[in-house]
Amino acid sequence: MMTVVAGGTLAIIIAAIASTSLPVAVVVTSLFCFSVTLARVVSQPLASGSASILICYFVSYGAAVHTPASVRSAILYFIAGGIWAAAFSLVFWPLDPFGPARNAVADIYAKLAGLPALPLEDSARFKDSVHQIRVLIEAAQGSLIAVPARMTARTVRARNLTVIVQAADLLFARLFRLAELGAHESMSEPELCQSAVKEVAEWLAASLKPIEAALRERPYDNAAAFVLEGSLIIEMRRGAKHIDTKTIANNSDGISTQLKAQLVAVERDCLLSLEVIYESIRALWTGVEPTTTGLRSIFSKPAPSSSSPQIWLETLRSNFTSRSIMFRHALRLGLVAAADLLLLRLIHITHSYWMPMTSIIVLQPYTGETWRKSGDRVAGTVSGAILAAGLAATMPSEAGIEAAGSPAAVPTIAAARGVFQRANENGLGNRNMTSVVLDFIEWPG
Repeated sequence: MMTVVAGGTLAIIIAAIASTSLPVAVVVTSLFCFSVTLARVVSQPLASGSASILICYFVSYGAAVHTPASVRSAILYFIAGGIWAAAFSLVFWPLDPFGPARNAVADIYAKLAGLPALPLEDSARFKDSVHQIRVLIEAAQGSLIAVPARMTARTVRARNLTVIVQAADLLFARLFRLAELGAHESMSEPELCQSAVKEVAEWLAASLKPIEAALRERPYDNAAAFVLEGSLIIEMRRGAKHIDTKTIANNSDGISTQLKAQLVAVERDCLLSLEVIYESIRALWTGVEPTTTGLRSIFSKPAPSSSSPQIWLETLRSNFTSRSIMFRHALRLGLVAAADLLLLRLIHITHSYWMPMTSIIVLQPYTGETWRKSGDRVAGTVSGAILAAGLAATMPSEAGIEAAGSPAAVPTIAAARGVFQRANENGLGNRNMTSVVLDFIEWPG
């Protein structure tokens, strides 16, 4: 929100300055679009809000007057509109688009937590559980892809849910390794070795148990127990008895050095994965990205903060090359926006700023995504035109059209959005919102 407001305000000011002459407008537009698009690599808020910032630029450029007073009024209206839009979204549309994906990921951890408890002698049940976990991991990945939310890959929830699924795959491999160690026939002291393996398996099962509940529902403490010094992290550290590599050379417990080394490796990998999961759960409910600290700092140096200006500059420098996909996309968008600006100045049509706005929305870093966006845009425009024509035909009076666009129409829009949400959750695909509105208007009764 703050990124869009600040960026949009700056865009309004720059657009007013650029409107002084056509050559200045072309150069400024190209550079501004290039800079804002390339800035997507710096942070998630910029990645999510860059299109809105560019739209603000072209709407401001398309205004009839660019006096200081009109610019101030535009900025005030823009800020007020942003506040109203945020309040409206929170009050009328409190949707949880990641709910099905969270439950799908929780199903994985429910099964993982029960896997260490299975007796190794019952190979049929163990193999069946292994197959079920594989199926659940694939189902969770599919559920994440099908989330009915815009730009899911750029959201904190989507990224951390993806991390949790990937960590589940790693833990699954470690559990499988533990089962192999427990069933190894060449052990000198089978009972002692199986007891050590069972101890690690029980610790891992206990550490996995809180994850399922925390994914299904928001924890009562807002996931505070999952922070680095939270109760769950402390309990997990206390239970990891084999992580100290100094115990490998100690044979007082009768376990071979080779087995101890393998248990240390398994426990170490599990600790790293569990910390990642715990941090991601915390980020899932708070919206704050996790950092590389805590248990992982035992084995690796902590990474610098993602909000550090040094990281921003390094990211921009590494992407400022023709080999970067985002650099090429930013360059294309800057050139296309400049060409659109020339056309709208040469072809005097009403609301001509829609042309560069459409280019911003449709043009994507990848060709396939651009074609998909183009199809959605055409379908949405045609559907919207049909809807507008239908409203104009059924409500010929000006008062009727005003009533259709008044706050009284909010329940209809909200219900249509609910239909769109349910359609996606039931696997019907990402239908165009405009077509769903039409479906709702024609709904029986």
